[in-house]
Amino acid sequence: MPKPDGDLPPAIQDSVELSVFAVETRYPGDYVPVTATEHARAVAIAERVVAWAAAMLAGPRTA
Repeated sequence: MPKPDGDLPPAIQDSVELSVFAVETRYPGDYVPVTATEHARAVAIAERVVAWAAAMLAGPRTA
């Protein structure tokens, strides 16, 4: 389990980039449209986060 102080794997630390989408969704306004490249990167980051969270919830594997 990661430490409560935010000791997350680097691939998961990228998830901070997803915050902008939460803001744009929560507070609609005149934002620049998301490009296909930005969309693909956001989806890839989100998939890594979900896979990491699922692994954390599953706990350690035992032989």
